[in-house]
Formats: sequence, C-alpha cells, structure tokens
Amino acid sequence: MEESVEAMRRGRPYCMGALYWQINDDWPVVSWSSIDYYGNWKAQHYRMRDVLAPLALGVEFKDNQLNYYTLSDFLIDRNDLQLTVQVVDFNKGVVKQFKEKVNAKANSSNVVKTFNVEELLSEADKSNRMIRAWLTDSKGKKLSVKDHFFYWPNKLNLPQTTVQTSVKYADGKYTVTLTSKKLAKDVFIEIPVMGAKFTDNFIDLLPGEKKVIEITSPELKASAKTPVTVRHIRETY
Repeated sequence: MEESVEAMRRGRPYCMGALYWQINDDWPVVSWSSIDYYGNWKAQHYRMRDVLAPLALGVEFKDNQLNYYTLSDFLIDRNDLQLTVQVVDFNKGVVKQFKEKVNAKANSSNVVKTFNVEELLSEADKSNRMIRAWLTDSKGKKLSVKDHFFYWPNKLNLPQTTVQTSVKYADGKYTVTLTSKKLAKDVFIEIPVMGAKFTDNFIDLLPGEKKVIEITSPELKASAKTPVTVRHIRETY
C-alpha cells in the first residue's frame, strides 16, 4: 500500500490522487481495513498517515539509482528544508551520512537528490545495510522519514537483538522508550487495551537509536502498570 500510494504521488501530474479501501470496519471482523472495529490502528494506517502527509519524502530505486522526491500538497514553496541520508549497517549503525539543502516546490512532486547506489554501498552489502533519509525544517524538526531496504525481509541478514524497553507510567498515558544495539526491524508494541492510541508503531529501530512512543487511553492507570509487549520481526523465526 505504501509503495503504491507513494508511486502515485511521485507520478504527479500524471496521477493527481490516491484513494484506498478501506479505512475501518462496521463490526468485529478480519478484513483489509487499516483501523479495526475497536479503533486499533494496523500497520497499514501508520504508513498511510506518513505517505499521505501534506509534505512527505519519497524514494524511487531505478537503474541502480536512488531518487529522492519531495511530495508537497502545500500551496507555497518550502525553501527551508534539509535532506539527511544515512547508510546504516544492521550491526554497526551509521557508516556514511550526507546532508544537503533542498526545496519543496508548491503543489508538486520533484526529484531533489539522486545517488548512484555504488557510491553508497557494495552489492554484497545490500543484505546487511539499509538507507535512512529524512527531511528537517530550519528549526531541526523532522518532517518526514523514509527507510529503504534493497530486499524483502526474508533476503536480509537481520541480526538477533533485544529491544531494551523502559516505561514511564501515568494516568491516561504510558511513555515507552526503545533502544537496541542492532537493527530491530518492524518493531511492534502491543498493550491489552482496546482502542489505545500510539504516536507510532511498526517501526525500524536502528542500532543505538532511541525512540520514544506515547500510548494514550483513559483506561491506562499508573498504579495498574498494564503490561507493554514489544517484539520485532527477527523474533518470529
């Protein structure tokens, strides 16, 4: 879904919009909705939130090149942006980093930076490294993050790792801090409270990165310390 919608946005003006079926359910059921009957967001909805944001970063892998796009629905140009691109080893962390000032033209999609892949990593490294890129504004605020892997997960040499988790408990809100010494792909946080809201979920946690996620629900109580479960894709096989 994410790849399809992003390709449609990159294809502007040949494609001028994207709709997906479906957002939610009318009754408890296993379906292709991105939000279930109880209000729980599935992985798809987090990605749709990101890829359909008014200003998003896109990437196209073509002819052994990575083309980075700004995808903007704003009616004014954004000339205060910085693109940061990192080459990340699954075990060691960041091995290369590039920064460049870029612009997002109003109401359009445009290539702002192109990399030849051989400048970034070797063919042998494609199963052990990934590319993380993001846009920031003049104040350093992250506006959009884009991860690129060169293979599907079953072809990646994903390391075994443990996600270190700490939880700060308060009535109505739990604050979860995640760290990992190695890449933890598709980290999924779960809590036994229907309809709880997460600021993010189903994430790729880089080596040494600290990710803070807030979980909110009126049912959460500091005294109860409702258990928070964290797992990632490498723990499933």
